[in-house]
Amino acid sequence: TLAGHQLNPDSLLTQPIWKARLKLIELELEEQRVYWRKKSRFRVDHPVAAIADGRGAPYSTSNFRYLPFEDDGVNSKPYLITLRPPNMFNKINIGISRNPFYANPELFSSHPINLGALARSLGQGGGRIEASSVTVPTAELTGTVNTILVELEQAAPAPGFK
Repeated sequence: TLAGHQLNPDSLLTQPIWKARLKLIELELEEQRVYWRKKSRFRVDHPVAAIADGRGAPYSTSNFRYLPFEDDGVNSKPYLITLRPPNMFNKINIGISRNPFYANPELFSSHPINLGALARSLGQGGGRIEASSVTVPTAELTGTVNTILVELEQAAPAPGFK
């Protein structure tokens, strides 16, 4: 259809199946926004990182990974740690990412930290410089998050540095 309509995406979006899919995505997005609007989902007391608890999210936190940044407390931190639901092996996934909306992006070049290497050093993890994740036993969640916070704080000065 796209080829027959010179790659015009509207040629697909007007078809009934795509209209239904777009409506479903809108509903999923609104349900996720309701989840992330609750202040209890966030911990923003650390100087350089916010923690977003997505363990009870109604859909995959990966599909809606930018929604926590709609919270001002989260958006003011250079880094975000996302807790994702435990799997059937009683392990939890911890996402670590730079805040792409952070007001002072020079922080990442002047005080670089390779988040992929950090995740690999913590166990079953990896990723890129800007974003990574690590999977740990649920019992090790608090200790691993505390280690990540210490590493981020050592790599980055408190927000507002000159």
